Amino acid sequence: MGRAEDLFKRIKDEGIAAIDRLIAERASEELFLEFKKSADNGQGNRFHDHDRNHLRKAISGFANSEGGVVIWGVDCSRQANIGDVASSKLPLTNPARFVSWLEGAVSGCTVPPVIGVRSIPIPIDDCSGFVATYVPQSTHAPHQMTGEYKYMIRAGSDFVPAPHGVVAGLFGKPPHPVVFPNYILKPITFLDEYVQASFTVVLVNNGQVVAEDLFVSILTPDAPQSGQGISIDSKVDWPMAGALGFDRSLICPREFRLAPGGLISIVTVRLIIGQKAISDFRCNLTVGCKGAIPYSTELFVSKDDLDAELERIYEAKRNSNATFDFHKAAQTLLGINDS
Repeated sequence: MGRAEDLFKRIKDEGIAAIDRLIAERASEELFLEFKKSADNGQGNRFHDHDRNHLRKAISGFANSEGGVVIWGVDCSRQANIGDVASSKLPLTNPARFVSWLEGAVSGCTVPPVIGVRSIPIPIDDCSGFVATYVPQSTHAPHQMTGEYKYMIRAGSDFVPAPHGVVAGLFGKPPHPVVFPNYILKPITFLDEYVQASFTVVLVNNGQVVAEDLFVSILTPDAPQSGQGISIDSKVDWPMAGALGFDRSLICPREFRLAPGGLISIVTVRLIIGQKAISDFRCNLTVGCKGAIPYSTELFVSKDDLDAELERIYEAKRNSNATFDFHKAAQTLLGINDS
């Protein structure tokens, strides 16, 4: 028996004593419990529109989450560091009639309807009392709230629209990690007659769940040669496999995981080149993780563009040009866009 069903059973067995205890203990609204005063205390000739709208939210939100109980006829007050707590009784007129209104409205509250919603009257006397509505966790989720056409979930003590990833999970498509590379770029440095431009690949998890089995593959089909070239140094203690030339592939150990919003520096790529390029610069980068589509990008700079930028770099060096942007020069040599 779940917490919501257990709570509903205790209210059904104990009746008004359970309501009195919740108010005396200043019970707070939480994942499984909602207090709701009726818009007209059940005195009207029909189910009030505001009460109907809250029933829609409650059924969609609780059914799409872990189930819950709505107690009608109890008002709440806000307390700092606690939230909404049961504070006073606002009994319903004719709770048995209110139950019949609820039962008549249930099937039209969500698409598809939620099976197993139950309401019981909790009388104080012959004329007034409370009502408890039990909404089970649904095995047929997701359930869309009618009227506003939203998929609600229970978040703490509130009903909120479900984020896309949660709705996708309810359809059997769970949220997945989204891993992509960022670059930490360093300014140009000079090594005797050579120029060095370098960047560090940083993996970022922009998804909603933990990323596992991360990998990085760096392929360099075009790279300057003859005393010039590319070096790739790992920033992590992950197995690295070499293919041909400067190509590298790394995959993280099984025990490593990257949290949502987390990042980790993986490799530093260095381009070492003289005053004239021997060939184009091309670097193909693929990153990813288990359960996600790999992210691939290409860094490319033609030989002519390399030569043009190298001429600007060496001219700035000869003239001791203090305003020359060596950081921007490295970005140009490596083909890394501002985006």
